[in-house]
Amino acid sequence: MENPANQGKVVKSEQRLATPTIMNDQEPPQVAHYWRQWLRSLPVKISLIQLVVALVLLLLTWWIMLGIQRQQLMSQELTVNRHLGQLVVTRLHEVTAQINSLVTSLSSLAELEQSHPQQLIKLVPALLDLESQKQLIAGGGIWPDSLAQKPHREALFWSRNHLGQLTRVEGYNSPDSNYQSEFWYKPIKMLPTGKTLWFKAYQNPLTKETMVTASSAMWFDHSYMGATTVDISLKHLNQFIDAGRADIPGYVIVIDPYHQIIAAPESLASNNLPRSFNTLADKESGFHKLWQKLKQVDMEQAARAPLQIKSEHRALLNHLQGLTQDESLTTQSLLANLANGWPKSPLELTSFTLEKDPLLGTRAMASVFLMPDTLWQVIVVTPLDTLVKEAKGIAGKVGLLLVVIQFLALTMLFWLLHRLLVSPLSRMAQALYQDKPEQLEIQASKRQDEIGKLAGAIVSRQQQLETALASLEANHLALEQQLAVQQESKKQLNRYRDLLQALMESSPNMIFVKDLAGIYQMVNPRYCQIVAQEQRQIIGHTDEDLYEPADASRFRQNDELALSSAEAVTFEEVLSDHYGTRHFKVTKFPIRNEHDEVIAIGGIGHEVIPKN
Repeated sequence: MENPANQGKVVKSEQRLATPTIMNDQEPPQVAHYWRQWLRSLPVKISLIQLVVALVLLLLTWWIMLGIQRQQLMSQELTVNRHLGQLVVTRLHEVTAQINSLVTSLSSLAELEQSHPQQLIKLVPALLDLESQKQLIAGGGIWPDSLAQKPHREALFWSRNHLGQLTRVEGYNSPDSNYQSEFWYKPIKMLPTGKTLWFKAYQNPLTKETMVTASSAMWFDHSYMGATTVDISLKHLNQFIDAGRADIPGYVIVIDPYHQIIAAPESLASNNLPRSFNTLADKESGFHKLWQKLKQVDMEQAARAPLQIKSEHRALLNHLQGLTQDESLTTQSLLANLANGWPKSPLELTSFTLEKDPLLGTRAMASVFLMPDTLWQVIVVTPLDTLVKEAKGIAGKVGLLLVVIQFLALTMLFWLLHRLLVSPLSRMAQALYQDKPEQLEIQASKRQDEIGKLAGAIVSRQQQLETALASLEANHLALEQQLAVQQESKKQLNRYRDLLQALMESSPNMIFVKDLAGIYQMVNPRYCQIVAQEQRQIIGHTDEDLYEPADASRFRQNDELALSSAEAVTFEEVLSDHYGTRHFKVTKFPIRNEHDEVIAIGGIGHEVIPKN
């Protein structure tokens, strides 16, 4: 019979299915309940999902467009920065090339007129007073080598006075002056003919002019005769660069190979120039990244430089007066690059962005260029904030347009989804809650699309559920009857198990069961007593694990004979252990399952006294 409790559950379940879960139209719903139902409704959920998707698409589109626009503007700014840098470097290179030609001309003139100093006194000022570079050239002259000049000749040096006129300076010919030991003089003899060395900026001790000097060696009959120099005023060099960068929105810094600033904006170009860029980076943290970049490119140049300097020249450079060890190494690299003519043209070393430039106060783009001949590094810095603002403005306009488009598309999509999908689904849900399958049948007959198919499937599924419910009740009764039979079988099985256990424990014979691999599956207490081992030490092991190899081999052979026999077979087995040699009479037999398949081997035995 069917359980009354279960029958009650089925009735209650049917009542829940038949009872509408919404309130009667004649009963006004509470406001809170109404809003909860409204928020849980399908139209609201779909609208919220559409709104979230639209916002995500809008944000992603705005972010991607801003990134693309910023990348394009950064690329344009880098191009502009490079063009401005090339313009500054090219203009500066034109000047230094003219100075190089002038120094080389002075060397050629001094070599030709070395025996006519009065002629040189007339010609040198005329060459130095070059009209196109009159403001830049602060002086220059001829510096004979005392070891090569016989008789000794005086140095011929001119500098500009406060009126801008070239006047001869005799201070270097005094007994106290020894220009040949100066750091700017010794390296010149290491240059081949026609090469010009632009050495580190310094302040002339006699004229007090801050300058950078271009020098060239004089050679006669393969003998070093001295050097010629042309001095460039740093003050006028800054004015020249300022005039050339009037249209550049940023600023330009020029440093020599020894990291001394020789040209900079007015906020940096004080009367203390030249000053070390390292010192500037220590005082102004904003220049630290730029300083790190400069050191990096210097290391790359040093690794690239073909250091083909003779050992005696290297030793000489290491002991130059007024130069540190690092400056001596820089001079070696400088001479090696000049000797090999590297670089042939202005070279861009690196370009990078500064998050906040210390002078401009905004994000900036910086490019570093290397000038040929002088090996000066020209740093061009331009601001980026204007481009970023422009990118954000464009992205904002595009974003606003997208908002309008998304709103219109969302409104149209909501109306279409509500008309084509949400309203039919709501009516179907209402019919299910009110248990009105006829409305679903009407919906299935009117519409031929997926909504109609869904309504038809629901009607068909409801009929199947009713049939399944009846079948479920019948199956439930059958299961209860089967469960009762299983319970009785279980009780009977437990009785058999108890009888078997009692038989195993009370039997004076040893009883055991092995599987076909010879592994013990069951032993009784008498077996454990005879072999003097615990049950856990026997179960799961073979004769080879428990006994001597000879005994285990005999036991295994007897097992095989018993398995191949259709009936039980009795053996007289001998066991050698710590008790000595013992004899047992063991009956072994195959154990079969319900399909008459051999699944194990059983044995019953007892100890016997052998006959003499």
